[in-house]
Amino acid sequence: MHTPHNPHGPGTQFGTNFPHQWVPVPLNDGAWAIVSPEDSERVLALTWHTTGRDDDLYARHAKKIAGRVTHTLLHRFVLCVTDPTVFVDHADGCGLNCLRYNLRPSTPRQNSENQAFSKNLRAGKFKGVSWNARAKKWEAGFRGGEIGPDGKRRRVYLGVFDDPEAAARAYDAAALRVFGEFAALNFPIGRAA
Repeated sequence: MHTPHNPHGPGTQFGTNFPHQWVPVPLNDGAWAIVSPEDSERVLALTWHTTGRDDDLYARHAKKIAGRVTHTLLHRFVLCVTDPTVFVDHADGCGLNCLRYNLRPSTPRQNSENQAFSKNLRAGKFKGVSWNARAKKWEAGFRGGEIGPDGKRRRVYLGVFDDPEAAARAYDAAALRVFGEFAALNFPIGRAA
């Protein structure tokens, strides 16, 4: 998705066919964030740093107020969100893409549903798919049911499938119905069964 230390210059971590106008925002370690032209003047007036893991970076600004350091995340700064109960979601999942079209206010649940990262994905598998050892098939499901006594949402079971791709397509179709535009899909929109 993005490369923290890209030797080819600003914005190339977002792809060569990037369709939107953008302004690069240099970060402290050689990485870059991007913002819309209308936000560039106020954003570039500040110094920005990377924060997060290598595969999940964000840009933040630190300033000292009355002897105390406060941090502002770039995506919240762009949308002028100061209420800590309001989340800002990156539609494409890239924390350094702070173009206005890519940012949207969200609930904590919507924000978490748009995250594509999981143990299964990192192992090269699909979101919402796991191996069911008892059935010896691939199982599809997600946490989206009612909240249980442990405070977590119950798992919604979608069935077992002979191959992981079929289970992933079942997950995508259900995720689109339940989570709408915030669903992180295994396949591009329009390809879910």
